Amino acid sequence: MLKAYGEEGQLESLQVPPVNWDLYQTSAWYNYYTGRDHSAITEDKD
Repeated sequence: MLKAYGEEGQLESLQVPPVNWDLYQTSAWYNYYTGRDHSAITEDKD
């Protein structure tokens, strides 16, 4: 459906990295606010 609108490039903009099993059974809130989880990772694509 994205190709019909010329927006297939959106699929390349966000890639979710694989699971970090070191964080298994740990607090999601703590990991987020300390920058340990994948949502803290940002890459500049300049």
